Amino acid sequence: MNCWICGKEGCYSYKHSSQERKKKQGTQIQASKAQELAAQETQELVACKAQVQELQKELQSSQQRTHQFQQENSQLQAETRRLRKETYLLREETRQLREENHQLKEELQNCQLQIRQLQEKDQYQNEFPAYHRGNQSWW
Repeated sequence: MNCWICGKEGCYSYKHSSQERKKKQGTQIQASKAQELAAQETQELVACKAQVQELQKELQSSQQRTHQFQQENSQLQAETRRLRKETYLLREETRQLREENHQLKEELQNCQLQIRQLQEKDQYQNEFPAYHRGNQSWW
C-alpha cells in the first residue's frame, strides 16, 4: 500500500509532519476542486458546442431563406418591369384611341351638320315645290 502523502510503498502518513499532511490534504482538495471545475468547464464547453451547431443550422436556414427571398425579389422586379412596360403601352394605346375618338366625334358633328342642312334644304323644297322645279307660277 502506498502512502497518500508521498506515494511511496511502505511509508505511512503518520511518518510525515502535520504540516506535510495539511499541505497534501490542501493539495488534494485543490486537485478535487480543479477536477470539478474542469468537469464543469467541459460540460459548459459541450453545451457551447451544441449551441454553436444550433446557431450554424439557423444561419444556414437563414441564408437559404435569404437566397429564396432574393430569387423572389428578382422575379418580382422582372414582373414589375413587364407590367410597367405593359402599362406604358396601354396608356399609349389609350391616348391614340382618345385621339381617334375625338376625330370621330368631329366627323360625326360634321355629318350631323350636313344631315341638318340637307333636311332643311329638303324641307324647304317640300314647302315650295313649284319654285324649285323651275315653275314660278305660284307667285
